[in-house]
Parts: sequence; structure tokens; C-alpha cells
Amino acid sequence: MKLDYKMIGDRIRRLRKEKKWTQQQLAERANRASSFVGLIERGERIMSLETLCEFANALDCSTDELLGMKPRQIHHLAYAKELLELAQALACEESHS
Repeated sequence: MKLDYKMIGDRIRRLRKEKKWTQQQLAERANRASSFVGLIERGERIMSLETLCEFANALDCSTDELLGMKPRQIHHLAYAKELLELAQALACEESHS
């Protein structure tokens, strides 16, 4: 799979703007220079996995979101099933107390 760094940069820019942050504010949160943020947002620099994680943490999103990957439906269904089972177990415990 070839990564589209321009698209990743566009996603970073969109999320930053949704938070109404400047490039400088994102840079401070991601421990990077503001000029580097600009290069990343324009897709002019390839970032390391570590940098991708730092941007995701700073923006409070997943790396999957920055990469444009859609969550797999099976994971959502498994999570929903676990939540349902937990809710049923809690309801059962409450009815016995």
C-alpha cells in the first residue's frame, strides 16, 4: 500500500482547523516546529511512524483516521456485543441485589 502524504496532510489540516488551532499550536502539542507542520499539511514531507502517532495524539484522533482507513465492521460488531453482554451482566447483578 502506497501512502498518500498529501491526503494525510489534508486530514491533519482539517482536524487542526476544526479545533481552531494555528499551525504553531499544533506544533507545540506534537513537539514539532510550526514550519514542519506546514510541510506535512502540504504533503511535502514524509513523516515517520512516531511523528504520525504524535500528530494523532495531539489531535486526539486515531492513526487510522489520519491514514484514511475505515474501521472494520467486524470490530464494531464485536465491541457492541461485548457492551451488550456487560450491560446484561450488570442488569442481572442489580436485580439480584
